[in-house]
Amino acid sequence: MDKWIEMCRKHIVEQVEALGNNRFNLRVPSFSKHIKYTIGMHYHTTPEMSSQISGTHTMKFIEQSIQPVPGDITIIPAMLPHFGVELKNESTLFMVIGFEHGELSFIKGEGKAGEIAHSTEILIMKTQKKEIIKNYINHICEISKIKHRARKSTLRGILLACFSELLMILDEDESTENYHPHSKISKAQRLVVANLGNAHLNVDFLSRLIPCSPGYLSQLFRRKIGIKLNTYINEKRLEYSKRLLKETNMNISEIAYSSGYSDPSYFICVFRQQTGMTPLAYRQH
Repeated sequence: MDKWIEMCRKHIVEQVEALGNNRFNLRVPSFSKHIKYTIGMHYHTTPEMSSQISGTHTMKFIEQSIQPVPGDITIIPAMLPHFGVELKNESTLFMVIGFEHGELSFIKGEGKAGEIAHSTEILIMKTQKKEIIKNYINHICEISKIKHRARKSTLRGILLACFSELLMILDEDESTENYHPHSKISKAQRLVVANLGNAHLNVDFLSRLIPCSPGYLSQLFRRKIGIKLNTYINEKRLEYSKRLLKETNMNISEIAYSSGYSDPSYFICVFRQQTGMTPLAYRQH
């Protein structure tokens, strides 16, 4: 985790210096209307900002594709579905600023050539400045739509303020993390949070990223935490789906997919089994 914090800090400093010298490349995908979620897509209720550290990859949206290079900044507007990050001939490493579980998060995305990139590390920060960062990102989305001679200078100013604020937040060192002290257990817990929307999230998936054998990870997690790792994943998915039901107007299928369920009917069945009511009833309760 310390290495990821230092990597974030170093990359943010580089972005601040580049913006100060008027060197930046901003990409903001757009869509004309709300697009219903489909299987295989990621769906975020809050905006995200991705900054490419090294390599490249392809980000596929409904209406366009983006292939960022090192230094590029990509803003993903709230409610914009997108497919997983594809890698062809190069490896990739990028930083995503998001708002996982209502807190500001620094997510590490990476992958090798020929694979799909995954979130491999996450740092969640407790800071009152999270709304400032969210407002900056949302403002960038709005300004990027406007055709005006001052648009580029305005976007540069907002980005410079945003990255400078992020650097100060990192220096405050107010992590909300309350994970188990064992390194493999804490990494498994962080990876679950970072990949909740991934339908492939399971013990095998986590063991490949940590890395260790699935059997060892399962036994270690149960011995240290007291529950099965798959049970832990399901509990976190249920918590997340409850929050989406109460805080958004997403339909049940969208919430199911966003919580990592590939079948909305199965999600409804699991939700009823765990809570004693359907997702719709829970929302209306």
